[in-house]
Formats: sequence, C-alpha cells, structure tokens
Amino acid sequence: MNTPFEALRSPSYAIAPALVVTPQGPVRDCVVVVASGKIASVETMQSFRERQPDEPVLELRHTAMMPGMVDAHTHAGQTFGKAHICGEPTQIWRRIWVPLEDALDERRAYLSAKLMFLEALRGGFTTLVNFNRNSPENNEAVHRAAVDSGIRLVSGVAASTDSPSAAHVIRTAQDHVSACRAHPRVHPSLCFGFYGESLAGLELAALSEIGKFCVEDKLLFQMHSNEHFPDVHDCIVRFGKRPIELWNELGILHRLTLLHHATLVSANEVALLEDTGAGVSYNPVASQWKGNAVAPALEYARRGIAMGLGTDATRMDGFRNMDAAESCQRIAHGMPVLDFSCGAGWTWVEAATRGGARASGLGSITGAIEPGLAADYLLLDTRMPELLPSCDFEWELVRFYQRDQIRAVVVGGNLVMVNGRPVGWDMDAFMEETGVAAQEMLEEARITRVHAVSSTLRPGK
Repeated sequence: MNTPFEALRSPSYAIAPALVVTPQGPVRDCVVVVASGKIASVETMQSFRERQPDEPVLELRHTAMMPGMVDAHTHAGQTFGKAHICGEPTQIWRRIWVPLEDALDERRAYLSAKLMFLEALRGGFTTLVNFNRNSPENNEAVHRAAVDSGIRLVSGVAASTDSPSAAHVIRTAQDHVSACRAHPRVHPSLCFGFYGESLAGLELAALSEIGKFCVEDKLLFQMHSNEHFPDVHDCIVRFGKRPIELWNELGILHRLTLLHHATLVSANEVALLEDTGAGVSYNPVASQWKGNAVAPALEYARRGIAMGLGTDATRMDGFRNMDAAESCQRIAHGMPVLDFSCGAGWTWVEAATRGGARASGLGSITGAIEPGLAADYLLLDTRMPELLPSCDFEWELVRFYQRDQIRAVVVGGNLVMVNGRPVGWDMDAFMEETGVAAQEMLEEARITRVHAVSSTLRPGK
C-alpha cells in the first residue's frame, strides 16, 4: 500500500489534519498523537513542537479528522434480507427477519456479519451495537468477523421472556462475557426480547433480578421498546402501563439500559428516561421505511438523555443516517412550529459519535477525539466539489458529506480501510463467496414478502 496513510500503520504517530472534530467542536492548527491504540494528546502545533521539536508529524492539508461513528442499533444476522423489505408493511420481523435468522449457521453468521461490517466501515462506522438471537457458536462466528474486519463490536447474547428462568439468563450472560474477553474490541451485552403475550418461562419479577445483575456486572442491557402500535397497546392492556413505565417499575431502567427506537413515548416515559439515565437509539431510516412514528430526538437531546443513532440494519452509511436524523426531526417536529434549525447540525454529529458511545456503555472507550479514548477515527477529503466553499463544518457533515469522501478508517489505532477498500484482505473474493451464500440462505429461509417487485407495479403491468 503506497498512500499518505502508510504512517498510520505505526504503533505511535502524530497527525496534523487541516481540521479535527473535538467534543468542543471543529478546531484547526491541531496535532493528534496516537500511541498504543489510543489518543495520547490533542494540542496545538505550537504546543506539540515545544514538547517534541524533532518528532515527525504527518501533515494532511486537505483532510479532516472526526470520530468514527457508532451504529447504536443493528442486526448483523439480517444483512442478506435488507433488499427484501422495500415497501413492506410494519412487523416484518415475523415474516422476514425471524425466518432469516433461523437459517443462520456458523458460516452464514460469519459472512452475514462480515458483509455488514464491511459496509459499515465504508460508511464511517467504527463501532456497531448488535442485537441478535444467536447461539454461542454463531456469536463466536460474528466475533471472528469483527476481528477479521477490524471493527469494534458490542456483541449481544440472546434472552427473552421465553427463557426458562432468571438464573439461566444470568449464567448464559456470564458465559458470553467470558467469550468476549478473548477479543479486545468485542464488548458484551444482553439482548432481551419482551414478548408480553407469552411470558412462557419468566415471571415479570425475574426481569428485576436480571436488571440487577446487569447493573452489578456493568453489562449493557438492550431491549426494543415503544416501537410499534401493537407493542404499546398490548402492554397497556395486559399490564396497565406503557412499556417504559413497566420497565421502570421492574427496576430495569438504569445507565446501562439501551432502549431501541422509543418512538411512541409519552411525556411521563421521556421523564423516566431522563431520571434513570437510560439511553435510547434513534433509528430515523427505520422510521422512514417501516415505522409508526419518529422518535422525539430533539426532546431527548434537550433533556440530556443518552442518545445514539442506529441504522436498524437498513443502510450502513453514517452520513446519510445523520441526514435522515435531522430530516425526520424537521418534518415530524420542526415544520409544525417553524423550527428551521432542528438540532443546529452539531446535535446529529454528537449523536452519531459520542452520544452513541455513551448510550451503548462505551463512553469511556470511544466516541470522541479525546486523550485516553481509543483511536477510532475517520479521515475525510475536504476538497470535493460538494464541500466548497466551506463555512460551517458540522452542518456540512450532516447535509453534504457522504461515504465516498472517507479516505481512511482507523479503529483502535489500526488502519482498517483506505479509499473504501479493506486493508489486509480481499474484498472482491469475499463478496463473490458471500453472494452465493446469501442466495442459498434466502431460498432456504422461505421469507414471506407481501409487496410485489417494484417494476411489476408500473402502470399497464
């Protein structure tokens, strides 16, 4: 590889982009020092030269550095089915996702995950929060895919109200934590599915025990919540409370709880999120494609609720996700009150990076260009015609940047992608193998689509 980024293969280096996105906003005349996979310092060039007058610095005049984005909610077992959900009505999980995930084996789990990780890295994501129903064997395959691709992964172990007991869930979670320790960039979590109509194995009280375990063991607790009308309606009818009110009563809302979607929420539920410190993933493209509502993300941000942006396995493009996040808020909540700012740009950059890390329990590990955090970052080309002239970089990230402006992706100090292609493995051979496996899996899964192929719906067809 003969690129200006060859120096990023070193265990330690100093880099001086034209602009760096810090927790305080974009800054210029800045040197970022990386050592042992972490950000060692962020300082002015003058300060750096006073300390290290002879240290070489990689100067990149037309390049911006920003934190790698965090996908706060996705499903790595659903990669092969994304093209089949276009035009499909809500509740596609019954007809498409469950049959597809049931057809996973170790090889398919590896290929499905690695394909998603490849697309994610190309789209500016350096961390993914995976929600799955995997067996331990399939989870290990997903871990190998994360290691081989270089991405940072929050890996989930499956549990639900169909699990036999709280003790069983806790043992399974402990085994998962041990399995994740083998991989430095794989972080454990518990993925819980609440099926209120069954409660086949668990009593409601068992959820309190599981929630207490997650707090004591500092384990992220993931759950879908308040996403669709049936979820909220059935919870009210069966338990006399809205979902987030029920979670609070059971004691499972805390700073390591991550609720996915949280679109159909009452004012009281929003207040409970604020009071307990629970986080949410805002999934704007999922709302566009199959949702019943758009999350009140501006209100979440105003209240300081930990909020990340998720893709929900729709498309793995971090810049389009930020654009969708702002656009959905503008249409759903901004237009009726003449709010033309809707987050002022920076809100969505924050949610895509540091907010996602905070919501997923990784705030002390990644999400910002800040000393002590992992060197998870993107290098962006600032010379593209879409970006000239430049006057407000964070708004430009939200509205004008796109994946083809990413020149390099670094995770944990490791250079994993240059100009959209992975470092150290053959993307073309992988895609050829994966395309065949995906078709075989889709045929075996027997998914059910109710929307016809687009071209057959043209007039006269």
